[in-house]
Amino acid sequence: MEYRFDFDDQLPDMPIAFDFDEVADLFERKLHLSNSVQGPAGNLTIKKLQDVKYRPSHRCVTTYEIMIGKAHGISERTIGVLDFTPKGVMPRIFTADERLPWLPIAMDMNEMQKRFSELPGYVGYGDQIKLLEIFPVRYKPGLHCVIRYTVETPAGKEMFYGKSFSGNAERLMKALMDLHQSSQENPEMPLISAPVAVWPEMEMILQTAVPDGIEFTHFAYDQRHDASVRESWMAKVGRALGALHNNSIAPNEIKTIHDDLKDLHEFPLIMAKVEPELATKYEEVIQQINTKVNHFKESKSVASHGAMRTDQFILQGDRLVMIDLDSYCWANPARDLGNFLAYLCWKAIRQPEHAQFIERAGRAFLEGYLSVQDDIDEKWLSVYQAASLLKIAGHRFRSLTYLEWPLVIHLIHAAGLYLSEAPLTWLVTRRLGRNSEKKMASGASSDRRL
Repeated sequence: MEYRFDFDDQLPDMPIAFDFDEVADLFERKLHLSNSVQGPAGNLTIKKLQDVKYRPSHRCVTTYEIMIGKAHGISERTIGVLDFTPKGVMPRIFTADERLPWLPIAMDMNEMQKRFSELPGYVGYGDQIKLLEIFPVRYKPGLHCVIRYTVETPAGKEMFYGKSFSGNAERLMKALMDLHQSSQENPEMPLISAPVAVWPEMEMILQTAVPDGIEFTHFAYDQRHDASVRESWMAKVGRALGALHNNSIAPNEIKTIHDDLKDLHEFPLIMAKVEPELATKYEEVIQQINTKVNHFKESKSVASHGAMRTDQFILQGDRLVMIDLDSYCWANPARDLGNFLAYLCWKAIRQPEHAQFIERAGRAFLEGYLSVQDDIDEKWLSVYQAASLLKIAGHRFRSLTYLEWPLVIHLIHAAGLYLSEAPLTWLVTRRLGRNSEKKMASGASSDRRL
């Protein structure tokens, strides 16, 4: 099905967002980005749409990776933003962000050269420390920006990632330092990189790139590796998460199911603009969660990653490195578990060829977790897994990821199944000290095994 994105009469310009020629023309005309281009016109290119955040009738903000041709065949990369409101569309470059006013500093070669030269490990090296490149990697308007810095050092080129927030970077810096120390002392924990520096005036935390790291998601689904080896690493992920949950380092905030439910309520409004019947089904499952959680109390909170899925790990030698801990919080342990399993389910829905492996991988993950933790609360796991499935479904519409809209009904259906059928098909309930499993629920549907 083809979508024209003209379903919101309060945002009549929104269809422009998906026409890259019009987007490029808009940036050229309104921001004069091509003034410095040498050679033939048309050297400003929209490489890809990075991110979309849509609020019906109010606003749609889109970000793009832009390449601008320069003299001598050199290109400059930047990130452009289009802000669609009922008043029209306003283009800007990502550095013009009122909530992240320090981004121009973070992108300034001279300023950042000075800062890298003054890092404790480089003091005294003088001209041997040279900043070679500043590369904006990811940008969420008003929230955060990840920038990659490539630096020439006496030991060769090194890469650093600076993450700038609209919040308190120093507080997260302290938590990361403590977690790094714990990960050094406890081999069961995932490794957590120590920040190199914090620059409070830019709300930025600087970390080194993981040397010789492999993205765990790519490894886990790479069929060139034996399935049993990949499953054993899934068990290690479970153990690593269990060890993190045993940590006593105080995170920044507490998250409960009510926080997650509050976030879910924005999505039916977006769905209703495109598929009203789907929005009704979505709201029905939210109500099922509400009804279920009214009958029992949440488990004791633990230190949680806050956004747990396979791509939060890097494989480095024989250890797992955990990344992106800016959502670190106190929460029910089932929140991390449910989110991880929900994203496995979503992978199986999108790529059914991985479904059988994903079922075994989910079992291995839970077995690994139970080798460190005494128990898993099945009731809360079903609730949080269902909530995460709904969150994934909602994000497909908030980000206007229209190619995946036909799959959203499967996410909603799976969420309902996890709430209504217990025990969960793939929940391995082996406890420490036991060598037996409960019988799997008979007659479980193939959808459920996803």
